[in-house]
Amino acid sequence: MWRKYSLVMAAITIIVGGIVQGTISARWGTSADLIVAAESLKSLPTTIGSWDGSDIELSADVLQAAEVTGCLSRRYVNRIDGNTLMLQIFCGRPGPISLHPPTVCFPSAGLSLEASPTRCQVVTGKTTAELLRGDFVKQESGVPLRLRTFWTWHGRRGWQVPTNPRMTYARDPYIFKMYITKSFEGPGPQPAEDGCLDFIREVITELQAVLPPQAAA
Repeated sequence: MWRKYSLVMAAITIIVGGIVQGTISARWGTSADLIVAAESLKSLPTTIGSWDGSDIELSADVLQAAEVTGCLSRRYVNRIDGNTLMLQIFCGRPGPISLHPPTVCFPSAGLSLEASPTRCQVVTGKTTAELLRGDFVKQESGVPLRLRTFWTWHGRRGWQVPTNPRMTYARDPYIFKMYITKSFEGPGPQPAEDGCLDFIREVITELQAVLPPQAAA
């Protein structure tokens, strides 16, 4: 269990580090709307349905260097079946937040993409969220450790996975980027049904009530 948890934490570090590398320094300060959007993440409930969350602290210096104005990093455990997922949501200007998806960052941590990412959708009421899903693997002491990661961006048009996020969100005042990650250990493909999409559906439903109106779809 600790080996899997350590791999997930390493992946989170790579994600934040990738944002730092892609950042172009902003010289015009932080807008009030961006501050409101970043603060809204604090309102996401720790308990969501049958999932209980605990916050994971990320380095304030790294987040500041990455120009991440707001960040939620949380480990959720399903109290019914013990399923464990990691949730990260970053908020900031489109420049740094739109860059460095897991397909770019994870290889530097020794994680290989097992197949091309696949698109999936989650429907909540009248809202359809688009996500990409990637399965990554790393050999450690002869034992394959696997991560299944979902990622998506949120701007004025809801949760999307555009081909060129930087161009798509260039005119948005701020955006969010969300990762949901689950770890597996052992040989063989990752299971098709892993509880991730059900969790994502519940999270997005909660976010609809949390994110400020100007950022809603």
